[in-house]
Amino acid sequence: MVDELNIKLLFPIDTGVPREISRVLELLEGEPLAAPTHASRDPQKRVPYDRTALLKSLAGRPISGLHLWRSKAPKFSNGHLSANDRTHNHIRADYAGAALKETRIGELFATWTRIAEATRTEFGFVHSLFMNDPTDQYNRGVRVPFKEIRDFGFRKLFARTWFGPDLAAIIGPKRLLDLPNTRKTSWGGVELDLVDQPWLADFDTLFRRQQELIEIFDSWGFMGNYDNVVQTLPGPSWTPRTWGLG
Repeated sequence: MVDELNIKLLFPIDTGVPREISRVLELLEGEPLAAPTHASRDPQKRVPYDRTALLKSLAGRPISGLHLWRSKAPKFSNGHLSANDRTHNHIRADYAGAALKETRIGELFATWTRIAEATRTEFGFVHSLFMNDPTDQYNRGVRVPFKEIRDFGFRKLFARTWFGPDLAAIIGPKRLLDLPNTRKTSWGGVELDLVDQPWLADFDTLFRRQQELIEIFDSWGFMGNYDNVVQTLPGPSWTPRTWGLG
């Protein structure tokens, strides 16, 4: 049984930060399973979500991002929409708790796939976490900052991973699409699932396939060496990306 669902999407900013952030908030509002109900750094304050007020908070002063929460089923916590005046921003949300078990997890995969498409995600994932992971390996990597992936390469592959046009080009679209459970996205990238319908798969199946794919990507030279005790080293085929991040 899946205990958590972690989502993280990195997307380009083309129309200016306020307009793009407003567009992403509208996308969330339009998704019944992703619409925020509250917005505050402290979830205990329970400040009701108000897009107009949030956009005003972006005006005239630097701000790292917006803290979003969803208090109705399926609940998400640790929601964060960055608002940096750079070329890329990101959104994150963590679903957990009893409400997640009562939700059709496949619908959450579909929800965030629509959001990934609408934001033209450059790199992102939906990952199902299991708290009884005996390997201490499958769940690792969901918190690796995008800055590190930008500089060193991938740490993990996830239940569903999106490679945008830039990443697909450096890896090789044909090479990616030759893998099972991949498809070309409408925005010129590639979507990779560990297995067919990953929301239905058990831990052992997902972990086994994750390790197989990590070996493949490592043989291609795109996995960063995050286990080096002195310093993280880039994969031999990895070229640092030009993602502008705050």
